[in-house]
This record gives sequence, structure tokens and C-alpha cells, in this order.
Amino acid sequence: MNHFSVGARHDHIMASRVLLNRVFGPDLPTDRCWYGLTKKICGLQPSKFYKESSFVTKFPNEFKKVNLEDIVAEPGANGKPASS
Repeated sequence: MNHFSVGARHDHIMASRVLLNRVFGPDLPTDRCWYGLTKKICGLQPSKFYKESSFVTKFPNEFKKVNLEDIVAEPGANGKPASS
């Protein structure tokens, strides 16, 4: 089973030169906005970032590891899978 790391924000995220894709899933609380993490965003593979980052350790409720098959991209994302 493939896993996908996601990060949450309570507000909108502004980032330069990095495309953030909002994702939805049955295991993701709807009171937050969740975004798929990529190597470009994390600086390393998201699974490694999730395991090793002190940022994840300090803010564990802001990150979640979910099954890739359960993730749906934001409506209007041209039908692309969340991992695209």
C-alpha cells in the first residue's frame, strides 16, 4: 500500500515557485486545508521528511500520513491524481 504525506494549514498558504495542491480524503479532518507534500516542497522525499523532520516532531497535528489511494485532488484539478 502506498502512503502519501500531507500537511495542514488553517489558512491559505502563499509560496513562491512551489505549486501547492490541496487534497481531500476520508482520514483528513475537514476543519483544515490539507496539501500534498512533494520532494520539491520538503527538500527530500516526503516519507523521509515525515520520519526525520524536527518540524513534524514539533507540530505533529499539522502532518498526517495517509493512503495514497484515499486521496482526492482539489475539484477542478483537471482530474489529475493528488500525487501528480
